[in-house]
Amino acid sequence: MRVRVFPNETARHEGAWSDGISIPAQSRFASFSEETRTAYVARLEGPQATRSALLYAACLQFHSLSRPKNLDIGRTWHAWGIALDFSRSTWDGEKLAAFAQPRVESVDLPGKALLAMGNGDPDLSKLVASDAVDPALTWGLAAMCLHGSQAAYRTAFHRYALGETGTKLGTEDFLRTLGPAKKLSKDLRAFLLSAQVPFETVGDWEDRGSAGIVGHDAGTKVGFCVLRAGVERLTARVSELPKVGGRMGFVAGWAGPEDCAQIDIEAPEVLIRVTRLGKAVSQSRLPIPGDAHRERTIALERVGSQYTLTVDGTRFTELELPSGRMGFFVVGTDVAFRDVTWR
Repeated sequence: MRVRVFPNETARHEGAWSDGISIPAQSRFASFSEETRTAYVARLEGPQATRSALLYAACLQFHSLSRPKNLDIGRTWHAWGIALDFSRSTWDGEKLAAFAQPRVESVDLPGKALLAMGNGDPDLSKLVASDAVDPALTWGLAAMCLHGSQAAYRTAFHRYALGETGTKLGTEDFLRTLGPAKKLSKDLRAFLLSAQVPFETVGDWEDRGSAGIVGHDAGTKVGFCVLRAGVERLTARVSELPKVGGRMGFVAGWAGPEDCAQIDIEAPEVLIRVTRLGKAVSQSRLPIPGDAHRERTIALERVGSQYTLTVDGTRFTELELPSGRMGFFVVGTDVAFRDVTWR
């Protein structure tokens, strides 16, 4: 199968034009052309984003070329949805897991799909008009049918979208098989709310499955990976710091990169720095055992209006920190947060 990878989105469009085709408006960063039978992919920031774009285009390509009747499949909403679902993946260095639910991702598909729905019932008939549909919404509807709890959607999707019985309906007819539009919208909204990505990121982060959530070195810039509101406890096993000067730890009371508490964990001490609007308002130091740059097990728990920090079994209680969202930070090195749990 023919795949062309370009250094950026502009080069991708230029490459397609040189092949005599134009890139569809709804296909940003990755697409497949039935005319040239070629996948066109732009290299993106970070390995997870580039891999997702490549898998998306390759999935459309495979669907179209695997059977002659599928040559027009790249122009259907359910094909885009399947391809986007396939592209959500994790890679632990040995095994690729497609159709995954990553804990972090560069493009928040569930969030974008929910935004596309708006406050009222969306006009799902737009799914039939390729130029009017939001790609994230095509993913949401396909993912609900494939992974949601209602078997009726899954049965219809397998029969008509995947053609398990040899049936191949047009997009408008297929949409009608899923049931009344109002019920479909209600069920879709409920599914998207349950499928929200748990972490919001600032900087280059990647979910590597069993290898952990990895924050990548961005020089002197701090990268943040923050849970949504309502979490009271966060734990992880953290890889040793491979570079001198690298830092990692927890963040608490998150309101933004310059409005939070950073809990810097590196022997011989924990440095807790609280900033508000970019200015330090308090700073404290706590001694911890062990050498620097070693693997550690860490936990942060909010108890009432205070926090308890645990580093390798050493507990620090009654810490006065801002209330709010909690997560991780990394700066100056690559750090893997493994066995991450929260509640």
